[in-house]
Amino acid sequence: MYNLPPSHRPFTDKYFIRSRQILEREGINPRVTMQVFFRNGPGRLAGIDEALALFRAYAPLSEHGGTIHALPEGATFSPLEPVLHIEGPILDFIELETMYLGVVSASTSLANGIAEPQIKAIAAKAAGIRAMMPTKHLMYFGARHWHYRAEEAICQAVIAAGFDSCATDAGAQAAGLPAGVGTIPHALVLTLAGSVGREDATREATLAFARHIDPACPRVALVDTFNHEI
Repeated sequence: MYNLPPSHRPFTDKYFIRSRQILEREGINPRVTMQVFFRNGPGRLAGIDEALALFRAYAPLSEHGGTIHALPEGATFSPLEPVLHIEGPILDFIELETMYLGVVSASTSLANGIAEPQIKAIAAKAAGIRAMMPTKHLMYFGARHWHYRAEEAICQAVIAAGFDSCATDAGAQAAGLPAGVGTIPHALVLTLAGSVGREDATREATLAFARHIDPACPRVALVDTFNHEI
């Protein structure tokens, strides 16, 4: 119905691919809850049926007792109201966050009068950021905001405008780069917090990344998961 790609992985932020690899090798797979919400609103929800199709196509949640509850397509939502509630083993769906957020975000934006991204405008903004930071390595991490079908064209535009890398393999390869790049994300830190506690989770996530990911990959840890790391 939605002509989904054969695999979700090319359109997934690289840090989720690596997070799954790390958790598998560490033997960590807790049952977790994920809730999706919009900061702004009210508005009319769209894209939820396609998001659910992604879970059916790529995630074994139902086989492992996982559940998904969602507001129906076209429902009105309020700011911070959960529109999607997912429960299940983290390894069943950690790789899907980029795609389902992108689908819901893009479709809901269109349903509420927000236009699709214009490639020229995106390229101009990327060029402006490069001009402000001429010596920094700039990574594009916008896949979760747009439908996955736009990822390749957007990455081509931002790389041509001066960015150095982007987060998905599909976008990177379309822009002439070997592969997507990533950090040590909040999802990995939060998952490890269940095993090692909040105080040690960022450190332990970084150490686990160092144990299992190619040493040539830069270690870029986010230090604001719990707002106390610094």
